[in-house]
Amino acid sequence: MQILDTLARNLGQLREQRGLTLSGLSQRCGIAKSTLSGLESAQGNPTIETLWAIANALDTPFGQLVSGTSLGPVQIGDGQVAVRFIERTDDESGSSIESYRMHLAAGHTKQSAAHPQA
Repeated sequence: MQILDTLARNLGQLREQRGLTLSGLSQRCGIAKSTLSGLESAQGNPTIETLWAIANALDTPFGQLVSGTSLGPVQIGDGQVAVRFIERTDDESGSSIESYRMHLAAGHTKQSAAHPQA
């Protein structure tokens, strides 16, 4: 699946750019080292929460983990919640805006932590 290949490539590059080992990233994001290793090998089925926790631990926008696919907008979900990454826009000052569309199944609620400060 192309999204897993893209995620694997981006995750490995971002982790290495920050000088983190799998163990170090695991400690920062609270995700098991074996799960992170699997994701870097394009294995698994990560939840939205897992991807956001990894992005926050890497101090990177969510879209950088999943961008770079030729499939167009990327959708990740588990049947109850689906998030579709639409686009990322960067300005001259280095600020970024990411656009998403989130779909929740009827009767389902979703709570998430705030984004880290820039």
